[in-house]
Amino acid sequence: FYDDFMARDNATAPQVHIYVAGFPCQSFAAAGKQRGLDDARGTVFFGCADYIRAQRPRVFLLENVKGLLTNDG
Repeated sequence: FYDDFMARDNATAPQVHIYVAGFPCQSFAAAGKQRGLDDARGTVFFGCADYIRAQRPRVFLLENVKGLLTNDG
């Protein structure tokens, strides 16, 4: 367990075969304010992506947020 997910060193974090993560979607979702990366909650996605890049789990499942790929251009 980690007290602060964003402070975790993903290079030394335990490796898993299946990585499941959720992150605050209000920054990207159509129902939210759509502030994207200008909202601190929007940057939590990068903590998830960094773990995936560092540890290369066999499978990963992330929340599907429509605006994630289109917000902020």
